[in-house]
Amino acid sequence: MQGDPFERIREAQDHRYDPGYFTGGRLDPMLTGSRPNRYGWVLLIMGLSFGAAFLFADSSDVQWWQRVLIWGYLLLLVAAGVKLLRPKRPKATKNQR
Repeated sequence: MQGDPFERIREAQDHRYDPGYFTGGRLDPMLTGSRPNRYGWVLLIMGLSFGAAFLFADSSDVQWWQRVLIWGYLLLLVAAGVKLLRPKRPKATKNQR
């Protein structure tokens, strides 16, 4: 047996509010789970539904730079969702490089 399987989850919960903890290669265990990851559907549906809501909402008082930020964030949500839904690629061996 290889130790406690919930150790990474406890560590992520203990440090979730520490600034910069998840930089430098540390990723949340939910995002590094098996692929396809069902959490991708949540991100994809959120990005598409908020995008549709923003598209059809009256946004006459929104500045151009605010639109760019909103659409950038929504595209990031959709891209992350698609990335989590795709299966993992097998690692290349030395002969395949």
